[in-house]
Amino acid sequence: CYSQDFWEQLYFPDTVSISCISTNNQDHIYIGTGADSEFGALYRSMDNAETWEVILNNGYLGVYSIDINENGKIFVGKNGPESIVMSEDNGLTWEVAVLPDVNFGNVMKMFCVGNDTIYASLWGGNGSLITFSFDGGNSWEHTYINSESNAYVSDIDMTILGELFVSTTGWNNNTGGVYKSNDGGYTWGYMGLVNHQIQCLEINTNNEIFTGDWDSFYPEPNGIYALLEGQAEFEKIANGYHVTDIAISEGNEIFVASNGSIYRSDDNGETFQNIQDENSQWIKKFHIDNNNLLYGIKQDKLIRSIESLITNINTISKDNISIYPNPSRDYINIEVPTTIAVPFLLEITNIQGKCVYSKLLQVESSYINIKDFPQGVYVLKMKNSEGYYQSKFINQ
Repeated sequence: CYSQDFWEQLYFPDTVSISCISTNNQDHIYIGTGADSEFGALYRSMDNAETWEVILNNGYLGVYSIDINENGKIFVGKNGPESIVMSEDNGLTWEVAVLPDVNFGNVMKMFCVGNDTIYASLWGGNGSLITFSFDGGNSWEHTYINSESNAYVSDIDMTILGELFVSTTGWNNNTGGVYKSNDGGYTWGYMGLVNHQIQCLEINTNNEIFTGDWDSFYPEPNGIYALLEGQAEFEKIANGYHVTDIAISEGNEIFVASNGSIYRSDDNGETFQNIQDENSQWIKKFHIDNNNLLYGIKQDKLIRSIESLITNINTISKDNISIYPNPSRDYINIEVPTTIAVPFLLEITNIQGKCVYSKLLQVESSYINIKDFPQGVYVLKMKNSEGYYQSKFINQ
């Protein structure tokens, strides 16, 4: 068991119920609230949760999901009219997303990929619905995962290869399950776990899929399931009831919130240990920030791991990857030896932590144009199935 002192409790007003959380590259924290006709809003803290301000008022309708793209644009999903709103200036002003004309209600999940791609789960009257934008939210399309009217998409994630996975949950027999799209969300194929009320889906750096059940319909046993490397079907890896969220660190540690407790696995789900810090009780949702700190939320409670989760990550030796010239002016070259697996997920941030470039590297060498970058120091981060690499370069 993991005992006390895993978490620290952060300040948050105790007059509202928390429903979702996200952070940006500047370590600002965003909290969505609203439940049972309580005040619905988006709160922001820019001083490590010392103080909070409301930057979006949704009246007595809830804010259900938040995600922030690599440029810092905020996407908020909520219930009621104008169900997706966006802000490019950190919440100072908001724009309403013009969505396709479909019969839908609440936005259950927002999921950003890179700078321009956004997916949103909508509880549609005609089935499990995904709406998506490939131009930063300027235009939107939609597709139905299935035609089950009493089901919705509960979670969305993408592998490093660009394969899109969603989990669905429903309230009748023959609903629920996991679906996959290889074309950005236009077409979908069923992958398994029908009759499971899946609440969460996460993908590790090895492109393995993990899901958690709130419940399931007889005779399917509820629990934590995984589609592991080389397998064709999901298998149950642990018991789990009322699973509300799963988070996976860059070092592939798995965290599960289940039936009032939090469990952690450092062996890819073969065993789980209970985190017995008293702050673990009844946490509903997780979030891992840019510093690899794990957040947890429930009702009016906000907690965060005391230490970074990155301590157990495999670090790829700097001797194995070449970045040149450094300092540079117009471009940099990146070369990876053939002994290290591609693809790599590449991200470049400025010294303030804002992402200025991202790309999926499919080959061992790449040329990157940086002539439009302001002069200064930049941090280059690369991650693949083997581990994590980070280095700095100077743009003159």
